[in-house]
Amino acid sequence: MPMITEAKDLNLDFDTATSNPDKYLEKYTIWCVQNLAKGQTYYHGDARRPIYVFNHQQMPIFTGYKHTNCMEMLLQIKGARANGTDPGSVGVMFIKEIN
Repeated sequence: MPMITEAKDLNLDFDTATSNPDKYLEKYTIWCVQNLAKGQTYYHGDARRPIYVFNHQQMPIFTGYKHTNCMEMLLQIKGARANGTDPGSVGVMFIKEIN
């Protein structure tokens, strides 16, 4: 799947996406995501790094379990913003869960 190859080659993290939003717009990424509910979706389970999912209803809920608080998902960056000393936020489209 070319999107997965692109995401792996880019190796994009949350802070890089928010530091240069225009550069990473429409790019694919694989992130470990904790999805508690709509409006409660986080990069690596970190509430300081929220993710807004435009197609949230298609994303599986994952609250975590004993040894992990997130699952890997293929996403497409739709927008990002930094907010001073706050890490900011990233808007994405959910593509698929990565097993």
